[in-house]
Amino acid sequence: MMQNHDPKYVKRMEAERIYLRPLIRSDAEDVYHAIDISRKELKPWMFWEPDTKSPEDTLTYIKRTQVLRRKRINYDFGMFDMSSCQYLGGLGIAGISALHRFGELGYWVRTDRHREKIAYTASVMMLRFAFEIIKLHKVRSRANVANTVSINLQRKLGFRQEGVSRDDLYVNGKWGDHVYVGMLEDEYAKYKKNFDREVPWRIIY
Repeated sequence: MMQNHDPKYVKRMEAERIYLRPLIRSDAEDVYHAIDISRKELKPWMFWEPDTKSPEDTLTYIKRTQVLRRKRINYDFGMFDMSSCQYLGGLGIAGISALHRFGELGYWVRTDRHREKIAYTASVMMLRFAFEIIKLHKVRSRANVANTVSINLQRKLGFRQEGVSRDDLYVNGKWGDHVYVGMLEDEYAKYKKNFDREVPWRIIY
C-alpha cells in the first residue's frame, strides 16, 4: 500500500508524542532559535553550526532541503512536539544513491528537550521511511568517537559498527575521528516488530 506512494510527497509522519514533516520557509525563525540555544552542545559535533548565524541562513538551508528532496538525494525532516508544535530538532536521510540503495541517517535535538527519547523515536520513524518507503538496502550513520550519546543511540537502534575513519570531519577547528555504523534491510526486518510495538506510527501523504 505505502510503497505505491512517492516518498517525495510524504507530508507528515506521526508517533505518540512527536511528528516529522519537511521544513517550510516559515520555519526559518524557529529552526534558528533552536540552533542558537543549542550551540554549546552542537559546536563539538556539527560542522554546519558556524554557518547558521541568522534566520536567513536557516532559510537558505530550508530552500536547499526542498531542492534536494525534489532530486531524491536528501529527505530532511523537522521534529515537532505533537501538543505544542514546538520545533525539536532535525533529522533525515542524506546522500542517497539510487544505484547502490544506501543513504546516511543524521539527527540532532535542541538542548532544552534532551533526555526525552525524541532522537530514538524520530530515528525509528526515519529507519521505517528509509527501508519501507524509499526501499533502501542499507542505512549508514556516523558519530565522533567522543560523542558517546550518539554512539549509544546508534547501538540501541541496532546499527552495527563497521569501522573508524580517522580525521573524518573538520569541526570546530579540529579534525575528528568518526565511528561508522550500518544497518542492512534484512537486519532492519529483525527489529521491525519491536519498532512497531515501541513506536506506533502513521504516515500522511
